[in-house]
Amino acid sequence: MRKKGIEERLIASAEQALAIKRGKLAPAQAYDLPRTSRDASAEKAPSYTKEEIARIRSALGLSQALFAEAMNVSLGTVRSWEQGFRFPEGAASRLLQVAEKTPNALTIYLVDRPKGDQAIHGATRKSAIREARRAATSAGHRKDARTSSSHRGKRH
Repeated sequence: MRKKGIEERLIASAEQALAIKRGKLAPAQAYDLPRTSRDASAEKAPSYTKEEIARIRSALGLSQALFAEAMNVSLGTVRSWEQGFRFPEGAASRLLQVAEKTPNALTIYLVDRPKGDQAIHGATRKSAIREARRAATSAGHRKDARTSSSHRGKRH
């Protein structure tokens, strides 16, 4: 049996492709190609008013601080959105749209703190601030004491 030449193989392949196209032959392998901009387009993310943003946050049952964490933006950003000083753009608008249409998509990433940890967390932070202030104050006193003793009797 002789080996088919390239021309014969190309003709056989073209006939096979035509039979598949006409539905007379099943393809040997199916391909799932990714969707491209030739096939589809994404709708533009909506613009949100300050009232709509507050309504979305409220519907999720989140404080501004926790909503900001969930959205991965600063608390100041959420406040300025809800006060109407700034408005979400780009990915933030799309994420608000997702949160509005599928609330669970945002809230599944929230992790509850163990009970009692809220008080400890706040107390620890306050203690740390107090301790830092004490350290700064006592360092200032030590510096003042050194400065005044080293400059006794000297004129500037």
